[in-house]
Amino acid sequence: MEPKDDSANEKSRGILVESLIMGALVSGDLELAQFVKTKVKENKLIDDLYEVRLGEILKNYGDLVESSEGDKEKLREGLKKSVLKLIRDFAP
Repeated sequence: MEPKDDSANEKSRGILVESLIMGALVSGDLELAQFVKTKVKENKLIDDLYEVRLGEILKNYGDLVESSEGDKEKLREGLKKSVLKLIRDFAP
């Protein structure tokens, strides 16, 4: 796969990848989220800003898992807040 060169769609790709990763994390699939991030980075599909944001999403997920101490309801509430924040960030 050739790296994308056009910057016109970078924001759309970044938002799409963020949504995909958040969806994977909400369903508890950390491996899929990490795989997507790795492949996106390898293929240079997003710019540095979105790469940092993806790292923050994964870090926040790790912090949530650690702080929830196995309490699924607490984890779910934390993920709900993360999803709402992501939606707010998408707003123009």
